[in-house]
Amino acid sequence: MDYGLPPIEKSRGRSRQAQLLSAENTALRILWNFAIYSDCIVASCIHLPLAIRQERLETKAN
Repeated sequence: MDYGLPPIEKSRGRSRQAQLLSAENTALRILWNFAIYSDCIVASCIHLPLAIRQERLETKAN
């Protein structure tokens, strides 16, 4: 009997495509978060100490 359901192969194909899109979106989200996180590390470990050092040098010079 035909209940109006798609064939199994088509529904599997769609779910596989949806799984791939979901995995791709997750990977992109992880990469994006890593980029932001690494940028924060660079800012806190390099730029901030340099700014503090520069401020101390300016304070000593005055």
